Amino acid sequence: KKEISHAPKFIKRMKDCKILDAEEAVFECHVTGTPKPRVIWQLDGKDIKDGDIYEVSFDGKVAKLVIPEAFLDEDDGEYTCKVINSAGQVSCTAELIIEEEVKKTPVIKGLKPEFIDKISDMTVVDGHEVKLTVRVK
Repeated sequence: KKEISHAPKFIKRMKDCKILDAEEAVFECHVTGTPKPRVIWQLDGKDIKDGDIYEVSFDGKVAKLVIPEAFLDEDDGEYTCKVINSAGQVSCTAELIIEEEVKKTPVIKGLKPEFIDKISDMTVVDGHEVKLTVRVK
């Protein structure tokens, strides 16, 4: 009995991923196709191989790309999932946006801000600009 071929198609396309530098990034799409399609992942048009940096999996329905530690200037860009079988091919693309972690100023317990120059009372004409200036230590 001959199997009927169906070109691959996406049931659920991958979405853009926004993370902080050095966090895990995951792209996932759900596909169908007969015979079982093969999946090719690309970053900015270049093929990605399963290995140290990337974890690639496909169970016949869910294609997944995991970047355990994605770094700014190395891993950010446009990711493409190509799904191919003898009946055809489809692809979808999503963006990996990596933001630098905002460094927070450490809080030193017991130290409170101190006003060096304080605001003083003023009289102003309605509708005119007022400038209030303080200095804090």
